[in-house]
Amino acid sequence: MRRVREVLRLRAELGENLSAVAAGAGLARSTVRLYLRRAAAAGIDATTANSLSDDALEAALFPPPAVDNERPTPDWAALDAELRRHKHVTRKLLWLEYNTTHPDGYEFSQFKLLLSRWQKSSGPQLVDASGAPCRRDRAGRLRGRHGDSDGWRGGASGADFCRLLAVLGIDLRGSDLDARASGLADLAYPVV
Repeated sequence: MRRVREVLRLRAELGENLSAVAAGAGLARSTVRLYLRRAAAAGIDATTANSLSDDALEAALFPPPAVDNERPTPDWAALDAELRRHKHVTRKLLWLEYNTTHPDGYEFSQFKLLLSRWQKSSGPQLVDASGAPCRRDRAGRLRGRHGDSDGWRGGASGADFCRLLAVLGIDLRGSDLDARASGLADLAYPVV
């Protein structure tokens, strides 16, 4: 806001010469013209600008843009339930249904973005059987960090592997390189 105040002060001192005001403020003429146009629309001059705080001056000169919310908003909860209920329902299919009933609605990319924001903001995060966070793929199937949540690669975590070893009675804590060199099978020691 310091530059806006400087432009308004120079305008009061130098008059209508836009080039002189721009050179004095060290700004482009287009920027000076923009500041002066906004100040004139808000009814602010150099003396008024000095009496306002920075926040008040910014709010007067740069009001937030008006949001045009004319697009019909779908029921995100129903769409999310539909994705969870049917394995082969995709976001694309849901958008095609939405687009046939609301042709002036959101395009596909915006639809996906708003749906994913709604899913992230609503309710707990999805976790698989091991408690690791997972996500849904485009078809709605659960996916782990590395692939399918039902396959070994994505479904089992390090904690699952340690629990499996404990159930089988295998303890790797006492293993060392000498045991490997001597050819002991799999470095497995019974748990006591």
